[in-house]
Amino acid sequence: MNKTTIDKKNTFLLKIGFSLKEAKIYLTLLEKYPLNYEKLIDCINKENQTNLLIAKEELKKYSKSNNDEEFIFNIKGFEEFIKKARELILKAKKEISLSIWKNDFELIKDELCKYVASEMKKVVKLYSFTYLIDLTTYGQIYDENVRKVFALGYHSNAMGYYTYALIIGNYIDYIIRANYKDFFELSFVGRTLKNNNVK
Repeated sequence: MNKTTIDKKNTFLLKIGFSLKEAKIYLTLLEKYPLNYEKLIDCINKENQTNLLIAKEELKKYSKSNNDEEFIFNIKGFEEFIKKARELILKAKKEISLSIWKNDFELIKDELCKYVASEMKKVVKLYSFTYLIDLTTYGQIYDENVRKVFALGYHSNAMGYYTYALIIGNYIDYIIRANYKDFFELSFVGRTLKNNNVK
């Protein structure tokens, strides 16, 4: 077999998925030992058909998921734009992806916080004995007036950290008191002891 023949066959084998090394090995084996190349072609054909069917189904799913709704809005004015953004955030079911300026973010951050809190509530429901400290719903409103007293810019000052420690401590106290049966044996975790009062 001359070099030109090997190069032509390599090219053909490369087109059907062989690496250059695999093509050379296969051609050498074929030259020295008569192999049933038709079985190989059948296997490659079956694998390609299977891969094409899988690709077709996956592309069909992707196409459906992207064509369920049309996202074309005719919004006039900045206020209407922010109103629509808030509405879409609160309706989001899977994820939110944003590219936004800091000043504009300030206008929709409350809705984003509510969305994150609602998603966290879903995660907490997946696990037993898991509780959410939901400061979005039950915490102090962190507005400009609070920032003046409890923060240095966007970071808490000493009084802010102390206040939030008290808030978190009180929230944990509330969770324990509201779900006291879940915490009956907390002091026995990692030990062989048992609380006989737990039924």
